[in-house]
Amino acid sequence: DQDTLYGYSFGDRQVRVSSDLGKTWKLVRKYVNPHLFWGDVGQGDHNTSIHMEVQDPLTGRYKYMTCLAPYQDDDCQDVTAASDISHIDMDSLLLHKEYIFVQQSSPFSTHLYVSYKRGVFRRAHFPGDLHPQDFSIVNADEGQVFIAANHMESSVSLYLSDATGVYYTLSLERVVALRQRSGKFDADLYEVQGLKGTYLVNQLTDNSPCTMISYDQGGQWEKIPAPPRDRQGGATNCKLPSCSLHLHLKYSTLVYGRTPILSEVNAPGI
Repeated sequence: DQDTLYGYSFGDRQVRVSSDLGKTWKLVRKYVNPHLFWGDVGQGDHNTSIHMEVQDPLTGRYKYMTCLAPYQDDDCQDVTAASDISHIDMDSLLLHKEYIFVQQSSPFSTHLYVSYKRGVFRRAHFPGDLHPQDFSIVNADEGQVFIAANHMESSVSLYLSDATGVYYTLSLERVVALRQRSGKFDADLYEVQGLKGTYLVNQLTDNSPCTMISYDQGGQWEKIPAPPRDRQGGATNCKLPSCSLHLHLKYSTLVYGRTPILSEVNAPGI
């Protein structure tokens, strides 16, 4: 409806809707985190659905709720209760095409839950003896999920999932990452624009970063050969596998102020 507007009030954390271009407003939900999403009709959502994180004013915990027009109390569904998830972490809700992700943490563990094609949430499973502490979705466009996981063992790894986003295999371990005081992290990863599925990442090798490249969204990784000559025309004398090209990615930009690399959709391969 072209006369319908949605608004969020940061002061009182309320979502409201107007059906008369803002003349009057109706309350949809209170105690809502501003981290919310509109429904995706292409994935079976109703065109009036709102996906949101709602806080319980008594416990302080968040739950994932969806609300539909006309936005009465019985038009809102507690999705986490329907999926036997007691609560979710703040700012963990993410909708991307056929996938919905939420995260649940306790003092002893952190788990990622995935809904595939709007089905019931299922806990994601990762290989090995490492214990994931936080997650960052890299890409979910190719019928699988490419994800970075920060482990309690102070290491970051990249994983690839099956079609459902529930079962994961290791793509690359010991990834350089910038850890924030909030507990979040930024993997030193760069998606090359104009070359689908091409990623650059810095991996710790013998306590030194080594730039790796993948042309198939993390299926295989390899070192980057250095150019035979430098800017002055001198020989680099750098040959694989003992020597390769190193690139400054996100970590070097944020920590040392290095100029980041640049790629453009309209200039693939450059």
